[in-house]
Amino acid sequence: MDSELIFSDHINTLSGLNGVGKTNILDAIHYLSLAKSAFGFTDSQTIAHGKDVFYLEGRFQTDEKSEKISCAYKEGQKKILRADAKEYKKLSDHVGKYPVVMFNPYDTDIIRSGGESRRRFVDSILSQINTDYLRSLIAYNSILRQKNQFLKNTYHFGQAEHLLLDTYDHKMAVFGTTILKTRKTFITDFKENLVKYYDLMSSSQSEIPDLLYDTGIRPEDIKKSIADGRKVDINTKRSSTGTHKDDFIFNLNGRAIKKFGSQGQQKSYSIALRLAQHSFITQKLEYKPLLLFDDLFDKLDRERIERLMKFVVSLDKQQIFITDTSLSRLRQVLMNSNKEVKHFRLDNGIVQEVT
Repeated sequence: MDSELIFSDHINTLSGLNGVGKTNILDAIHYLSLAKSAFGFTDSQTIAHGKDVFYLEGRFQTDEKSEKISCAYKEGQKKILRADAKEYKKLSDHVGKYPVVMFNPYDTDIIRSGGESRRRFVDSILSQINTDYLRSLIAYNSILRQKNQFLKNTYHFGQAEHLLLDTYDHKMAVFGTTILKTRKTFITDFKENLVKYYDLMSSSQSEIPDLLYDTGIRPEDIKKSIADGRKVDINTKRSSTGTHKDDFIFNLNGRAIKKFGSQGQQKSYSIALRLAQHSFITQKLEYKPLLLFDDLFDKLDRERIERLMKFVVSLDKQQIFITDTSLSRLRQVLMNSNKEVKHFRLDNGIVQEVT
């Protein structure tokens, strides 16, 4: 779908039948903000069926500047990200310039699924506000891949092999220390926002959310902990110890919401996580990230929709994007907003602004 759209500085809606490309537009915005898909897709998976390339271009406007960001990827080649036609040497140099928070119908998976999704949630927040964390995370993950590949392909572990593992483990400990310390500080700062927004979304004022960091490693012990796992690493052919095994425990009234929370409680908690993410990034960067809402209304009850939209549209200097299959429902939800609203309709690959 080739389209050029000029959005409102405030609220923008995208309506149309399922499968017409509403989510693609939000993901394109996410790509231009963070150089990757919001849904964990690889670049190859993002290319349209039957094509071998994608190209995205958008202009970001702030009080200080206007900048054209473009992102191009061809199957089997390096992804290219440019700012005003100047190519980034490292994609990580772009992350955090134009922060974004995306709500989607599957956010409860952050609660219900494994630790990887919760680490990805926390990493997405910290990577947008902390350059040292992002660089440490990239370096750690690169070394982890190298070490796992080495373990997988090596059948004899003599002195030379153990020396190479020592090198991998040392680097993992160095970068892992930064990751551990930053995550620990994050938990303390983030909790206050989580409690605030859970209260906003929940109908019960007696429910108390909590967030715990489950690591089992102290920063000062990480080198020894990784080294102590050497025998297990060799037997399983995978690195068994480190920050890639961390998890974050979401509790409600002292019990794991994953196991004991109702669907309604899990929905309130997942929305609170995203609102807390938005607030946390705003506090750290002192400007608001873009807010993207993808097809939430089909998954939320009317009460939660009203609470969420009432709060969101009250935000000043906030650009918002909302998708839904029903234009009339979008109009109804936003009818009391005093902000500028632009409605866009998608049909047969064509995007048109509607009044």
